[in-house]
Amino acid sequence: YEKRLDSELAEIVDERLELEERIKSLTSRLAEQFTAADILVAQFKNTGDFLTNQLAALNPGSSKS
Repeated sequence: YEKRLDSELAEIVDERLELEERIKSLTSRLAEQFTAADILVAQFKNTGDFLTNQLAALNPGSSKS
């Protein structure tokens, strides 16, 4: 009975270690994806600002509200 409990405990420890590695990997992957998305949003904002300025230059009589 004690051997079986020891064996089950060892399996639980192994599963916990595997889970911790999966969590670490997922956290890393999500951080990379978030950073990439953040960079992309900044690029879109810069493009939007550029286009806004270009359109404003084409119509100098129009004022921004």
